[in-house]
Amino acid sequence: MWRMFEMCGIDDIILGVDDDFESLAIVGYGRCFYAFLEPGKGFILKNRVDDFIEVFHRGMFRVFHVKPKATVVGYFCDEIPSNVRNVLEKYLSKLPEEVAAEFRDAWTEISVIEYFFTEASIPSYVRSNDSLVLSFKVEEEARKYYVKVVKATIYYGGSACCPMSTYASETLRKWREKYPENTI
Repeated sequence: MWRMFEMCGIDDIILGVDDDFESLAIVGYGRCFYAFLEPGKGFILKNRVDDFIEVFHRGMFRVFHVKPKATVVGYFCDEIPSNVRNVLEKYLSKLPEEVAAEFRDAWTEISVIEYFFTEASIPSYVRSNDSLVLSFKVEEEARKYYVKVVKATIYYGGSACCPMSTYASETLRKWREKYPENTI
């Protein structure tokens, strides 16, 4: 039975959830679905709704209630805890030098994010336009998991008339083309 979950590992789940808000991560048949908490509305699933309904009715999926807790520890150029810097340097050393140099820039924000996972179930859902509102239930003996992640976020400057998001997207695209074998 675990075989259907192999395509979506814990790293896939972490990359898909929001670092600031509670989420539900649903894993089944090699697919990950994410429902994000919207105040006053509940957990809303907006993407791949029809695929989710198919997986839901097959009944073979796992649900995780994810609560992240993010703490900004500083910027790369600042004094950050040595254990955090060591983790970063370990991974930066595996990147091409021009990519690693970009992360070592002064405006790279370093965060430590703790993810608390609790296994849950989804007894029902309600369709609302192009999305689903999911109800979830946590059993008393539900399994709980904990993962701690160091995250480096590059912030580019810019202004309203000249945003740097285009530069960031273009830089990332170039790196992916130039270094396709690098999956870090």
